[in-house]
Amino acid sequence: MQQFFSHLVKELEKGVSLSLATLVNTRGSTPQIPGASAIIGEQGLLHGTLGGGVMEGEILSKAIQSLKSQQSLIEEYNLDSNIAADSGPICGGYATILVDADPELSLDAFKALNDCLSSNQAGALVTYLQNDRERISLLKREWISEIDAPSCNPTDKFPINADRLHQTIKSKKPLLDVSEIKDHMIFYQPVFPDPQLIIVGAGHIGKALSHLGKLLDFQVTIIDDRPDHANHENIPDAGTILSNDIESDLKNLNITKNSYIVIVTQGHKKDGVALNQVIHSNAAYIGMIGSKRKTRLMKEEFMANKWATKEELDTIYAPIGMDIHSKTVQEIAISIAGQLVKVRHEKNAHHRGKDIEIVILAAGKSERMGQQKLLMSYAGKTILENIVEKALDSNAGSVKVVVGSHRNEICDLLKDHPVQIVENTDFDKGMLSSVQCGFNALSSTARAGMILLGDQPMVQTLVIDKLIDSFEKTGRGIIIPVYNTKKGHPVLIDTKYIPQINQLNPSVGLRQLMEECSEDIHELEVETNTILKDIDTIEDYKRELI
Repeated sequence: MQQFFSHLVKELEKGVSLSLATLVNTRGSTPQIPGASAIIGEQGLLHGTLGGGVMEGEILSKAIQSLKSQQSLIEEYNLDSNIAADSGPICGGYATILVDADPELSLDAFKALNDCLSSNQAGALVTYLQNDRERISLLKREWISEIDAPSCNPTDKFPINADRLHQTIKSKKPLLDVSEIKDHMIFYQPVFPDPQLIIVGAGHIGKALSHLGKLLDFQVTIIDDRPDHANHENIPDAGTILSNDIESDLKNLNITKNSYIVIVTQGHKKDGVALNQVIHSNAAYIGMIGSKRKTRLMKEEFMANKWATKEELDTIYAPIGMDIHSKTVQEIAISIAGQLVKVRHEKNAHHRGKDIEIVILAAGKSERMGQQKLLMSYAGKTILENIVEKALDSNAGSVKVVVGSHRNEICDLLKDHPVQIVENTDFDKGMLSSVQCGFNALSSTARAGMILLGDQPMVQTLVIDKLIDSFEKTGRGIIIPVYNTKKGHPVLIDTKYIPQINQLNPSVGLRQLMEECSEDIHELEVETNTILKDIDTIEDYKRELI
């Protein structure tokens, strides 16, 4: 949808007369899902689709009429035509379509949406309307970013329901909310940045794949240290082209769990350099071209040099692409593109962890440090910000931060992060009080809570996600990471233990729960000692900065 809204803003800024049609609700089987949109001009369809066929044809006709009359409308279409009919939709469902005859009035909202997507930030486009006999008497929009959503309050002018807003962003599913007030509706439409496709290598395969990537709604970035290859004249479909040093370009790139990385350089050595730079990232996909032999030798090299673990290397798609017996450059690019689409859909459909919530303990006084350690600098940010962002990048459904000492400073630090602040007024009683406070604040739908220490900024998102996966696969109620037989943090605990947690002896703490429920514990072996480290003293701090 990112390209769609970018196109819409450009057309509106040029003063083009157009209408915006949006599918806002469905019942039964329909050719498109809510949120599908089309830009329609005086000559017909300009961009997007509502599913094609007869229904789209009817909407195009009405949208052109609405342009002339400047009258917006909302209508429900019956898609239950007889299969023997010469024409007409036969999906068997109903589709409600909103046609906005003057989207220019919402230009500010569309611009704000575009700005957020350009910064890789999600949110929801909220459309409020009043209709009178299928004619719109009032239509206005507001864009609310994912960061602003937790503090969004309903107003008389724009009665946004905060729970509905949060629900639609979290689930990534649009929602039409019909008010108890007659003929008032609010459509909550979540919009997320298009995934980032990073192609390392501007050769024939990189060029062909960049074209397919753009068609498939990826934001395409090309990286190659050959400026004569890496340029917009040679690769016009790339949005961003970096042609300096491969290693430094990758290091400076913002790689997130919405990033898909394809390594197709001109040689084994540069492939290795690129892989070494990204293998520890949170990218959704990392693929590398090469034969089975090349792949095996590179994995052996990485393990021998301790650049990566076997578990990390096993997540790499190598040899890259789906097996379609491809021979030509174009066929290889298609095989890679097919694999990218498959992984993207699997990621989008994968809701594992969404009912698991993270509790970050950040209430302590930091007496051994002599100052509030969570506010100290670490990796360009504060210690607390590092662990918060790693938690937000994980597969967990939400993040709660328990505060106590230095409450105001910590709340101010996290004001732009989509986390829930939970205040522990009894933080002087020790860590157990913060655990109890955080677990009692878990939502009613949460199946488990994961305890993260605020002074463990070195813990990896990969470890957090492995704990979640282990909880799903083993069926155990308590998951503890272990490195070389030593137990560490974070720890995941089933919400069924909340009553027991509330009754624990403060002088013993969670150790009592572990002893009483040892048969329900799964010890997860991990290949990083970061689970054992925290920052308690100035010596700990200096050691981690080295």
